[in-house]
Amino acid sequence: MPNPNPLIGIKLAVFDLDGTLVDAFGDITNAVNHLLAHEGLQPLTVEQVKPLVGEGAGMLVARALGTTDMSLAAAKMPILIEYYRRNPTQEAKPYDGALEMLRALRQRGIRTAMVTNKPQPLTDHIMKVLGLAPEMDWIIGESDRIPRKPAPEAMRYLMGEVGARPEEVVMVGDSHVDVEFA
Repeated sequence: MPNPNPLIGIKLAVFDLDGTLVDAFGDITNAVNHLLAHEGLQPLTVEQVKPLVGEGAGMLVARALGTTDMSLAAAKMPILIEYYRRNPTQEAKPYDGALEMLRALRQRGIRTAMVTNKPQPLTDHIMKVLGLAPEMDWIIGESDRIPRKPAPEAMRYLMGEVGARPEEVVMVGDSHVDVEFA
């Protein structure tokens, strides 16, 4: 008989940010289109940008420009990054029910964490502006301290902080990077 409460035994819920807790694709698309306009290229729709996201800004730039030349992507990345840093929450919003879900998890004694490949200062800003920060025990963005997903260091750190075994942790994400991270 299946467990009627799948949360029994869960100590830690770890979430991705973009596409999981927050719909940030409008702002990401605006940044991509700023880059494309700078390069004299046609804009993309949100639906065209969604599959390009998930492996960091370098890969996003390369995919948007249609190149495998990562040195070219690295050279163009500041155009996208600077635009996005100035406009990270123009259209971004938590998905319906995200805040209530986080509160419900915490009320059940389940610790919450968010791990993203966005830079830590930008992540902190987005989480605060969108009202998600108070519902998180840990907010982990890209930094020199912990390698980016899918490297397991952030998950190991969180599990150590909570004293959780793998079967006591749930990872919620929307990309193959999140699956590998879990």
